[in-house]
Amino acid sequence: MHTVLIVMAMEEEADPLLEILPFTAWPKSLEPHLPTHAYTVEVDGLQVVLAINGRDPFYQVASFGTDAATLTTYLGIRAFTPDLVMSVGVAGGFRSKGAEIGTVYISHDTVRYFDRRVSIKAPNYHDYAIGYYPVVDASQMARALNLPMGIIVTGNSFENSPADDEQIHRHDASAIEMEAGAVARISQLMHVPFLAVKSVVNFEEDPTSSDQFEAHFEQAAKRLASTTVGVIQYLAVHGLPGLFNHGEHREGTESTEGV
Repeated sequence: MHTVLIVMAMEEEADPLLEILPFTAWPKSLEPHLPTHAYTVEVDGLQVVLAINGRDPFYQVASFGTDAATLTTYLGIRAFTPDLVMSVGVAGGFRSKGAEIGTVYISHDTVRYFDRRVSIKAPNYHDYAIGYYPVVDASQMARALNLPMGIIVTGNSFENSPADDEQIHRHDASAIEMEAGAVARISQLMHVPFLAVKSVVNFEEDPTSSDQFEAHFEQAAKRLASTTVGVIQYLAVHGLPGLFNHGEHREGTESTEGV
């Protein structure tokens, strides 16, 4: 493994990681007029690229969500040809699954959308909407770093509808967020292995998720940064089993699982 691309939505999520590792700002624009920007650092011979969605130039807020993540991932892969793409960020979690604020999950099985409901009966539209985007097997790393694994689900709304909650439950999700599905999809299309690392910032069972997000963001982001450094150091030394034939494994394996 030579290069890892980390995709993050918010500068505030990335700040603790930028404080730990001596990243250098990438001097070139990844694409004129778009807010995506990048940093690079070498860790034990592994080049690490951190690409951030940036601030929306019109609304002057962090560019969260799947459209921004799609652009960032595509630009990052084109510019740096990584061996692995990682979606790193904060997420909602569940007390009922043993999560605490700052619990960091490593992705397991597939990343799925929970809010793209399609009732068309023609073959494959249902699976296409949900995605079932595969993730690289990181179970050995998770055990070594003592990190839980779980299914990550993605949607474009911070507040869930009852239909969303039903889908999240059916997917047996451990973490809920707003970018991983897009990052995983572009990685799949570009034949680059994918992994997600998500830190719990609020509990989905509680009605005050937005208040929790603000109250616990700093704690969750710091825990995310320290864990991500551990993941990077592990990858630099050990890599991941089967990483270089992962693209072959993915071809023609779109899931037919029902929900």
